[in-house]
Parts: sequence; structure tokens; C-alpha cells
Amino acid sequence: LHTQAAVIADLNGLGLLPVEPGWIDFGCGDGKLSDILSREYGLKLQKFDRYEGNAEYLTDSDISRARFNFVVTTSVFEHLRRRESLDEIESFVARDGVMGLHTLVAEEVPSSPEWFYLLPVHCAFYTNKSMQLLFEQWGYTASIYHVDSRLWFWFKSGAEKVEKTIAEANAAAGREKFQYHFKYGFMDYWKLESNKIITRK
Repeated sequence: LHTQAAVIADLNGLGLLPVEPGWIDFGCGDGKLSDILSREYGLKLQKFDRYEGNAEYLTDSDISRARFNFVVTTSVFEHLRRRESLDEIESFVARDGVMGLHTLVAEEVPSSPEWFYLLPVHCAFYTNKSMQLLFEQWGYTASIYHVDSRLWFWFKSGAEKVEKTIAEANAAAGREKFQYHFKYGFMDYWKLESNKIITRK
């Protein structure tokens, strides 16, 4: 969580995650990611979770017509059984907004019952191909991935700016903890063979 918060704050500092018109953590659980961003970086990530929360959490009525510049969801996609649930989360991303995503993505889903991710609470599994399909159907153009935080960031617009900003940031001194992988399309980092980084079609 601390690494994820640091990466979100870094991208905000690079101008790729403007705060307005607001950020939301969809399915935030105990809200610790938001708490870290607020406490350590002074950034406001609003909390929403239908199954837990308190007075500081947004409600369904609060977000019914809302759109956010940044919608992040961590360890949620693997618990959703219906496409409508995925579409609902994406629907809160503003027209030129960014989606942040943390879930396991593989080149293929293993058939072995010994697979570590095959847990009773996990009911959906994603491949690079299925993520690329969602990416295209939702209208995103480019994405970046940060390995240590296991976070993807999907951008609807400004792909050229994102590419240039990330290239310059990766080349800057003292940024060993903030190296990003960029792609026009879904950044399919986790390949079975050699984890080759594809930079552009």
C-alpha cells in the first residue's frame, strides 16, 4: 500500500493524475490506501465500499452521477462475477480520466488446481488478451505499469504526452523506485516467456 501510494503521488507530481475533478478508491475496503495518501502526501482519495465504511465514505447516492479524474481499484476485479460490475466501476472515470488497477493478469490462466491464485474468494481471472479487450471496449489509448506496486494506469487521452512524460521521468536521475513501462494499448508486462517489454505496436 505504501508503494502504491508513493506511485500515485509520483504520477500526480508528473502531471499525469490531476486531482480535479476528484479521485475515488472503488471498493476501498478499510481505506488504508486513502489514509496513506492523505497522511503522507496531502492527497485526497475519496473512499467508496458497499460492504464496509463509515461517515467519511461516499454512498451510492453520492456517486450516482459523479465522474472522477482518477478511479483506482485494488484487489477487486478478481471478486466480480459479472461484466456489469466491471462496467459500473469504469463508468465513474471521467471522459479524459485515468483508471488505476491492481489485480493478477497472466498470459494464460493455469489449469492446475495447485495454482496459488485459485482461492475460494477469487471467482474471475484475467489474461493479457481479456485485459486488452476491456481496454479497447472502454476506449482507452495507452497504459503504464509499475512493477513493485503491481499497478496499471490506463489513459483515455493524451497518449503522446504520457509517453513523453514517462520517458523523461524514467531517464531522470534518482528515480530508481519510479520506473514505468509504457505501451499504446494494454501494458502486458507479465508474459510467460522472458517478460519482454513491448513499447509500441
